[in-house]
Amino acid sequence: MIKCFDSMKKIEFTKEEASKTIIGMYSPETEYVAFTSIVKAEGGVEFWLTAIEKMMTQSLYDCTRMAVNTYPANGIERADWLFTTAAQPILTVDMIMWTQGCENAIYEIMKGKNAQALKEFLDFSDKQLKNMIKLVRGKLLPLQRTAMGALIVLDVHAIEVVRNMIAARVENINDFPWTSQLRYYWEPITERDGEPYKGDNTTHDVFAK
Repeated sequence: MIKCFDSMKKIEFTKEEASKTIIGMYSPETEYVAFTSIVKAEGGVEFWLTAIEKMMTQSLYDCTRMAVNTYPANGIERADWLFTTAAQPILTVDMIMWTQGCENAIYEIMKGKNAQALKEFLDFSDKQLKNMIKLVRGKLLPLQRTAMGALIVLDVHAIEVVRNMIAARVENINDFPWTSQLRYYWEPITERDGEPYKGDNTTHDVFAK
């Protein structure tokens, strides 16, 4: 499968003999993601490979939505949440929440409510990082340790971005030190091509800008 889809090593069929029902996929690192719905390997190969591609996207979207909806309220105690789904959705949601936290802090400064909002968010991010470091010093499965390594790299960079914004005295959402950053958002889809959206259960969209 990896010759057809990047980072998909193999697919999983149900256990019946000569099964044509596909229920999930494995990465080269053996990370498993269950499909949201089954895919039937029937008809022309080009048709069910296309169906696998669509289900791969839908399943990762659903994992991301679940990760957004179950994100811990305090944002600090994330040990259980970090391993509730595949690494890619967790990394994505981590960046969505970082973007949200930064923007909220900058808006607090803009409105004159809290001139120290970015500094407080920096302290918050530092606590998150320390909790993750504490986690990797314990016992983790190989896949969990790999995911944590990637997450820590992202969050260390994110902390440096916040520190640089503080040094640059960012006080407005349109200030260049903020608009120049890669930012991730999770927002409702209200329409597609100018028409009200009446599609599948993809009600929100992840995008970066």
